[in-house]
This record gives sequence, structure tokens and C-alpha cells, in this order.
Amino acid sequence: MGCLCAKAVGKEPVNDEVSTVKTYSWDEKRKSAVKADDYIIENLVCQEAIKVPRSINGQQFIIQNCKDSTIYLLDYINTISIDDCINCKIILGPVEGSAFIRNCTACTCVVACGQFRMRDSSKINVFLFCATQPIIEASRRIHFGRYQLQYEGIDEDFRKANLKYANSNWKVIYDFTPVECEENWNFINSDKISDYISEPVSEFVKNELIRCGQFWSLTGPAASRGDTI
Repeated sequence: MGCLCAKAVGKEPVNDEVSTVKTYSWDEKRKSAVKADDYIIENLVCQEAIKVPRSINGQQFIIQNCKDSTIYLLDYINTISIDDCINCKIILGPVEGSAFIRNCTACTCVVACGQFRMRDSSKINVFLFCATQPIIEASRRIHFGRYQLQYEGIDEDFRKANLKYANSNWKVIYDFTPVECEENWNFINSDKISDYISEPVSEFVKNELIRCGQFWSLTGPAASRGDTI
């Protein structure tokens, strides 16, 4: 292509109007589109990470390939996939659709969701709220307890996720691959979530939790969630 400023030899320019580039609606949409990287946490090792309320806003989220880390997603989420994590603590706000845990080992998860699916995992503690029957497959040494989490705005996030406190089926586990004379899953002995998840260490995460309001807690009352043991 020729330069816009070039002139043909011996000819006068047709006009001196400044060339403009047309903008189209799809260009504007592209500019305003969400950034996929904002909704993925991956490859963390010995770190803490947090997403505060109104930072996810119902988008899909992925956590993958993390080790020895603690992750807080304190917001309404569409679906969540947790893959290939080892010795992690993962605390989630309400998930409207499915929560998938796959190929994970020695993790503790706090999850409220419409559907819960786990496969190919071992030694997982799950503090769960689930609107439908939770399902595990090809997994062993899984322990379940009731969902315990509070932060400012969590009631609104439950409503956005179409989850009702009185409709939790966390105790009615379906095992697709039962093993005779063995227990792939059981209930958590202690109802104290603090026995499994400690307070954050990093100052950044501590300060971000302060933004979640004075009601931030990992010891939400069972009565308010409608799912006492």
C-alpha cells in the first residue's frame, strides 16, 4: 500500500481532507469485552490470592495447577473449574452453575453451588452447599461438611446465583464408583472450619479482606444457611 502522504508526480491532490478510520460496533464490543486472564488463577506456589466482591460479577472462573496456596474468590461466580491442584485452600462465594474439582490432591474447598462434581481426586475436604445431589467419581478419602462463609454482600450473591439457603443437599452424596468394603467419602469429624483453613498471612490479602466488611468470617452460623448437621 502507498503512503497516505504520497502524491503522484505532476498531479495535484484531489483534496486535502484528513483520512479517518471508520469504527464499527464490534470494535467497541471488543474493547469492552472481559479479559479472560482476569478470571484465571494458575501456577501459584506457596502464595495467597484473592478476588473481592464485585470483581468477578458472575463470570466463569478457572483455578488450575496451583500448589501449597490459598485462594479466596468472594463474589458471585457462574461456573468454577478447579484442576490439578495440590495442598491448596480454596474459598468460594456462591456459584450459580457447576463446581468441578478434577485431579486434585490434599485440598480443602469451601463451595456453594448449583451442581457439584468431583473426579480423580483424593484427600479432599469440602465444606459444601449444593442445590442438587453432589456427585463424586473415581475419588477417595473425600470428606464433606456444611458450607461456612460470610462476607458483606453474600446474601445478595446467593440470590444472584439462584441459591436458597433452605435447599442444601450437601449430605446426600452420590458415588459413581463405589468400592466394596471401602468408604470413598465420609463426613468431616469437626464442624470447626478453622481446623482446616487458617487466617491469611500476606498483608495484601488481609487488607483486601477488610474491604469485604466487618462480617467477613469462615464461621458462618449454620442456622442462617438452613443446613445444620
